[in-house]
Amino acid sequence: CNSTHILSHSNNIIKMDSVATENMPAATAHFGALKKEKDLMRAESVRIAKENAPSATLHFAAKKEEKQAKRAEESAIAKANAPAATQYFGKIAEEKKADKAAGIAKAQAEHQAPAATQYFNAKKASKSS
Repeated sequence: CNSTHILSHSNNIIKMDSVATENMPAATAHFGALKKEKDLMRAESVRIAKENAPSATLHFAAKKEEKQAKRAEESAIAKANAPAATQYFGKIAEEKKADKAAGIAKAQAEHQAPAATQYFNAKKASKSS
């Protein structure tokens, strides 16, 4: 790298710096204009939202009332069906209890079957002798 080459780079940097400095006011004006435009758009959006606020409030209040009415209707249906549902599930519970009791009785009978067979065989043998 020789001194002429370094000097050339230095001159280029100085030229770029001076071009940037010359263009600074235009760039500042350009970005300032963009900011103002953005601020105006934001202000317009806020104004429109404020204008529409009453109808939006009414809209969402109506939606809320619809949801509440639907919930009340579902609740009334559930309450009306509660006795039948209670009866249905009570019947299922009773059936399960009966099945369990039958299963226990069957298991006990199977467990006691050999002893009963021996007892009756012994009784039969004593009668026949």
